[in-house]
Amino acid sequence: MEPSKKDCQGLSAMPLTILRKLRRFSELLACYRDPANVTLSLLEYTMLRRRPSAFCVSRKMLMLRLPNGLKALCPCSEAYVRAALATFGEIYVMRLYEKVADFIPGEHDVVLDLGAFIGLYTLKHHRAYRIVSVEPHPISYGSLKCNIEFNRLDNVDTFNLALCDRENVMPMYVDDALISSSTLVEEWRRDQHYGVVYVRTTTFDSMVDRGLVPSSIDIAKIDIEGAEHRFIKGARRSLEKGVIQRMVLEVHNVVDKKAFYRDLLHFGYKPIYTLRGEDVEITYVVLKR
Repeated sequence: MEPSKKDCQGLSAMPLTILRKLRRFSELLACYRDPANVTLSLLEYTMLRRRPSAFCVSRKMLMLRLPNGLKALCPCSEAYVRAALATFGEIYVMRLYEKVADFIPGEHDVVLDLGAFIGLYTLKHHRAYRIVSVEPHPISYGSLKCNIEFNRLDNVDTFNLALCDRENVMPMYVDDALISSSTLVEEWRRDQHYGVVYVRTTTFDSMVDRGLVPSSIDIAKIDIEGAEHRFIKGARRSLEKGVIQRMVLEVHNVVDKKAFYRDLLHFGYKPIYTLRGEDVEITYVVLKR
């Protein structure tokens, strides 16, 4: 039976936000094919977004149900819960790192999760052949390790490091409102960073030389809050060798983008897709030689 004219008018009047939510829900169902778990995961996500503080009373850890059936533990402070929800939305709802099909890790891929936070991207792609997850903030790293162990993943290597352009101990400026926005870049959004923790830094080249990461990585997701160019500078030899085949990077406005993209092109990486936001863009690059 064909829809009536009245039905069509009602559908066209439906708010675009509702249509977007329905579309994203159907996409998640297509990915995971578990209606009950997907529904419960999104309901919990929606409830937490509305009242994050209500779920942080008399608890040390909050458990997030993920659409793929795994669970993520998160420190039960408002700053961590807000950050976890923002990251959940980026990775599972909006799928910001998967707008290009070739950047969706498969079961034979080796994946680098740089700026792993509590591991939501790693947990999403836990079926990959191998994952290297790197997170500098000590509390976030503890949650990342806990989540790997809690979900019994044996294909993930974790490192409590910041990948930069030098080996050192450096201050990380902590965003008390959104922990995942903590940065090595002192001058960036200074009014939002109130605390400091000291983190160990190293270079990607050093990690490859020491055998800590594979010499061939299929997909790298890089979200390191303004240190993107520093990472590239510390990965020169590896990028020249083509160690990483594809990268999806959050490039923040604090970065000199002209110099950043010039260096990527120099190493043979070509941008093929870009999502632009208010103070950040997500760019997909592939090795083209």
